[in-house]
Amino acid sequence: MRGKDYIHPALATRKRRFALPVATFTFVAGAIGLGWTTMSGLPRLSPVQVADAQVKEDSAPADSRSGRLRASDPLASPVIDGVSLHNSVSRQAGEWGIRTCLDHVATLSDFLTVNRSYTALSQRGQSEPDGEAFSSTIAARDATGIDSLSTFISAPVGSGKCNSAYQTVAAFPGNCRAVREEHFPSFNEVIAFGDKVEAWKNQHDGYVFLLPVDGLACTAIKTQIVHQVPRS
Repeated sequence: MRGKDYIHPALATRKRRFALPVATFTFVAGAIGLGWTTMSGLPRLSPVQVADAQVKEDSAPADSRSGRLRASDPLASPVIDGVSLHNSVSRQAGEWGIRTCLDHVATLSDFLTVNRSYTALSQRGQSEPDGEAFSSTIAARDATGIDSLSTFISAPVGSGKCNSAYQTVAAFPGNCRAVREEHFPSFNEVIAFGDKVEAWKNQHDGYVFLLPVDGLACTAIKTQIVHQVPRS
């Protein structure tokens, strides 16, 4: 079972009031929508399996992974290969036979769903689920009423390794400067990026893009690639 040292630092540095995490949207939608074969690298179309939309609400404390469900609870988290599956997204991946990237799927889906009501739609390749990409799109609402749309993708990259990328889009009231200072204080390195869109980077190579909307609101897009060492 992976220890906390395997969880990417960016997944642990979230703000409790609103954890706007971060699968580049266009890339993920294109790659998963087309069902490209990940391992071979060939632009060959393959069948894609789509899960029914799963509507859930995880309301346990965000800082208590082990305490979310009691062992006596009939909905206690199943464990596969030492990975605890706390939500419907990771459970779907486990049922589909995802193993190489299961810990990534579990960690990312936890990060995107804990303390939120959400609906998730997941996809995987049909020919060899554990050797191809897994993707999930999650529409969520946090305790403050802010809605977000997240997509992540996890794919094996050889030698037992798995890489993932995720992106979350949300709209905040107010100007983008105030939004960054309140919700993304660790993103303090400005990146030159167009005339209207602000781009900022943190020390974990995560990026947040801020698009002002008529000076009344700010659309934030947070994205990051998460790498993984081989499973032992």
